[in-house]
Amino acid sequence: MYTLTLVISGGLPWQDLLRPLETFSMWFRPFFVLFVGCVQFGVLNILAAVFVSFVGRHVNSHHEERLQDEFLKDSATVENLRHQLATSNPRDDGKISKRRLEKLLKTTCQHYLTSLDLELEAALDMFKMLDTDDTDTGSIDEFVCGLLQLKGNPDNIHVATMMYENKRIMLRISRLTKIVETNFTRLLTQEGELP
Repeated sequence: MYTLTLVISGGLPWQDLLRPLETFSMWFRPFFVLFVGCVQFGVLNILAAVFVSFVGRHVNSHHEERLQDEFLKDSATVENLRHQLATSNPRDDGKISKRRLEKLLKTTCQHYLTSLDLELEAALDMFKMLDTDDTDTGSIDEFVCGLLQLKGNPDNIHVATMMYENKRIMLRISRLTKIVETNFTRLLTQEGELP
């Protein structure tokens, strides 16, 4: 056993350990080579694969735990930001103006953006994206949820951008439809076709 372990681990050259076996029979050579090949390429690779798999799962679980902890911390920060924006806002409808938001984010709420590793421009761009009706006002809840999405996975911002752009387009189509219906009704009324 010790001799075979030396062969497999590279402790001694194969030829030195194979010579005594060849004195008994030449058939020991193929069995010896087959044994060493199977153990080195089969068993040791399987053991290495199991070890690498175990380490990979361990690293992934720690990575997921770290991401979960970061998400919980960011969620608490965003909730504190939402509360600060809501209490600093004189409006009771849950909306905030762009000017007030910018003022608050530059002064009393700046540390929230710093904690989230976001810049003021990114936050204001998020607000602008959420302002689908171009009134320079937006929902505080939608804004902080957008910030959390932006912080959680920057790739999600593309999906969110498309979603809000679609919402903006649908609002414009809805307005255009109302204008066309109103003008069409007025035109028909003037022509005397409608009572």
